[in-house]
Amino acid sequence: MLIKNLLENGRGAVATVGPEAKVAEAAALLAAQHIDVVVVCDTDQKVIGIVTNSDIMRRVANCKPDARLCDISVSEVMVRHVLTCRPGDDLNRVRALMVDKGLRRIPVVDDRGRFIGLASLREALLHLYQKATFEEAELEHYVFGVGYQ
Repeated sequence: MLIKNLLENGRGAVATVGPEAKVAEAAALLAAQHIDVVVVCDTDQKVIGIVTNSDIMRRVANCKPDARLCDISVSEVMVRHVLTCRPGDDLNRVRALMVDKGLRRIPVVDDRGRFIGLASLREALLHLYQKATFEEAELEHYVFGVGYQ
């Protein structure tokens, strides 16, 4: 299965902001859409970073009492080195990469590097579970024969 098939079946909301957006704006998107990641894109929709709930909480934990977290831009909080994948990439390879790197989501980009969606580990594992369930049923039919009594 390819990543593009995973995107077609995806259920989750995806939010993007520009690097100049305020952390408060990203946090509001996270809360309003019940998501845990906002993708940061430049004006050409190229992925330049990711901001997660954890990134914001780490920043809050390290704030000085007089700091105004709401006034800083997401570019000061975001993770800049983002792994991406392409729609034509093999789902098993991307899933293995996610597990190896401890990632729950990887942005999917087109041939020009523009953001087109998120591949989630949850969706990948759900696909694997459905595939295994289907294969188990097929094996039962093969071994016992359809309609076996």
